[in-house]
Amino acid sequence: MALKRLFGLKMAMIRSNAVNVAMTNTIISSGVILSPTRNHKKDLYKLGLESLPSSKVFYGFERVLSMSSGIRSQSAMEYLMTYGWAILAVAVVLGVLFQLGVFGGVGTPRAQPGNCQVVKVGTGITQTISLAGECQGQQPQYVVATSSASGGYIVVPNSQQLNLQTFTIAVWLETSNTPPSGQYPQVICKNTQYYLYQETTSSTFTFETTNSVTNQYAHTATNIPFNQWHFYVGTYDGSNLRVYLDGVLKDTQPLQGPVQTSTNPLDLGGGCVYNSLTGALSNVQIYNTTLSQSEITALYQEGIGGAPIKPQNVVGWWPLNGNLNDYSGNNDNGQSSGGLTYSSSWTSGYTAP
Repeated sequence: MALKRLFGLKMAMIRSNAVNVAMTNTIISSGVILSPTRNHKKDLYKLGLESLPSSKVFYGFERVLSMSSGIRSQSAMEYLMTYGWAILAVAVVLGVLFQLGVFGGVGTPRAQPGNCQVVKVGTGITQTISLAGECQGQQPQYVVATSSASGGYIVVPNSQQLNLQTFTIAVWLETSNTPPSGQYPQVICKNTQYYLYQETTSSTFTFETTNSVTNQYAHTATNIPFNQWHFYVGTYDGSNLRVYLDGVLKDTQPLQGPVQTSTNPLDLGGGCVYNSLTGALSNVQIYNTTLSQSEITALYQEGIGGAPIKPQNVVGWWPLNGNLNDYSGNNDNGQSSGGLTYSSSWTSGYTAP
């Protein structure tokens, strides 16, 4: 560039009285920077720019800042024009992968089916029980969607370990409508023993169990918004029935055991001669012990992909991530009854704890 002086310092030097025509045009277009302490007319004369309009003459850093800003803007525009198509292509590919369930959120990998499971080694008092695999609460690729219209649900054959006297049942659940009058969509049901279901004409849920004399009910009480994921837990300790919503105790009701035993299968998402749920469910866990408030809170904090908090006590674990397998180590795998679908686009109603 032609001679410029900035605060008395020589920025460049032209040792010719003639100024390159192209350079002159550039200077006339952009302007020239002069030191505020110099003789401006003399400097312009040396540059052959004595006729340069005063609007193109700047002093000190005023023009430096203006010009550098323009250069940055021009560079950004050129970058977008050159690489914009590539950025668009990457965005489209990421969007497709997100819809296919490769990501559970921003940069969150989705769990593969069976990525975490309970492993039992040995038998009897020498048996060791532990979690194996990727068990850090990764969100699942899929959940099971059910509908009262199709009537589909999951059937787990009866087994001795599911006949319990003290227990905890837990599930992540999303519902999408209010049942018609007289319908009680089932979430978890072992007929005549324990139930978790949606109340008729309501969005509240009830946990129920039965002894030899009567049934007892604990309720979530508040109406729960549709199309949102929530965590439901029911516990029975031999004396009290409790129900929790998102880690918070909602109701306690007394009931003296023992509860009835049952040879009926375990049904998930419907069954038990009642109606199927309209919604989606994930990560069903059943324990042969009563989890404490702090344990239930910790399990909720793990999120929808959380592993069992007490592997040694979990007797059934169905993540429902692309299959109906039991990953508790007991292999009580489920079977499909009616119309079930696996959904990968389930995250819109989910907020991680």
